[in-house]
Amino acid sequence: LADFMAQGAYRAHIATISAAYRDRLALVRSALTGALNDRVQLSAPDGGLQLIARLPELEDDGPLREALNAAGFAVSSLSDYCID
Repeated sequence: LADFMAQGAYRAHIATISAAYRDRLALVRSALTGALNDRVQLSAPDGGLQLIARLPELEDDGPLREALNAAGFAVSSLSDYCID
């Protein structure tokens, strides 16, 4: 690992992975915007690993989260972290 880092391979690896995540995020954003138009509000925290999709018309996000997880996506709901 030390050689990997000392030779600059780690920095190159991080750059490659960052570009891949950036591309994937752009693809997901485009797909969601194309499918949902103005019914979805998207934001992405710094880091490129997460995407927040706000769906103001959706009252219960549980069924959507379950369907997406069943389809192979790793989805959690911000509502799970809200205090009522």
